[in-house]
Amino acid sequence: MFLHFDGSTLQEKPETGQAHDFKLQKPNPVNLRTILQGNGLREETGEIRMKKSLLALQLASALHLLYPGPWIQENWDASSVLILGDERDDNADHNLNRAYVRCKLVSDWKTTNPTWQEFDRSQQDTPYFLLAFAQLLVDISEGQLGARPEEPTEGWCDALFDKAEKLLGDKCLSYYGAAIQGCLQYAIDYGHERQCGKDPKQSARSVIQRKIVKNLQKNFGVWKSQWDGQSPSPGHHGSGNAAEAGRVTRFPRTATEQTRISQNAATPWPSEHTHSFSAPDRAEAPRSFYTLFTDEDGKAEEM
Repeated sequence: MFLHFDGSTLQEKPETGQAHDFKLQKPNPVNLRTILQGNGLREETGEIRMKKSLLALQLASALHLLYPGPWIQENWDASSVLILGDERDDNADHNLNRAYVRCKLVSDWKTTNPTWQEFDRSQQDTPYFLLAFAQLLVDISEGQLGARPEEPTEGWCDALFDKAEKLLGDKCLSYYGAAIQGCLQYAIDYGHERQCGKDPKQSARSVIQRKIVKNLQKNFGVWKSQWDGQSPSPGHHGSGNAAEAGRVTRFPRTATEQTRISQNAATPWPSEHTHSFSAPDRAEAPRSFYTLFTDEDGKAEEM
């Protein structure tokens, strides 16, 4: 089958016979920067925190599957993340689970991709990409844009460490703080993985999965428990400093939350993401990405 896309219609163009049109949904994308500038994530309610926790987890899951490689082509920030509406609700604030990052199909990507080149050069220091991702996690958590310099500075890194430590001291957000800390300390953990004999890509993805994705998965589990009106028992989500979160104090539900809970009481939670999460916690993580391509080593990737 031959396909042609003219900007609004996908057409099947067989070698012979009549062409057939496929109507495509054209949601209006809004980048995350616009939402943050409009204070769409500033309010501290259980509902907003759930949205932020899920968005951070989705982005980290994509990072784990795609870094390093041809599909990450720039440092991710709030301008890189697009939120798509849908036919029923085109309000981007209501569709944070429909987050995407733009990329282009490039044949000779290793010579033109600055993110790959940064990864390939040296791992003595944490790549700027991971520092920028830490800033993105902070922006999502705070619901506002933070300053990001063009090049890493000691003052900027110190400020990110301070924010991570502050979150680590918050019983409700300690796992989120641990994920930010995992970004900042990536180079140390990457070095340990390389010493174990793993290749560079395996080492990078292992660190991202253990130090970033798992912590954001646990953070999401804490807030999902609150959304469900449950209080997780101490130590339920793991061990270590972040696990000292123990029982958490539930946010008062807004009227909107109460209405949605009533309407969705019989609706099961979306099916889990099929990768990146350990078996005991997989039911806490909704599916967000789809198999679209293969990477340079021919293995199927999921996004």
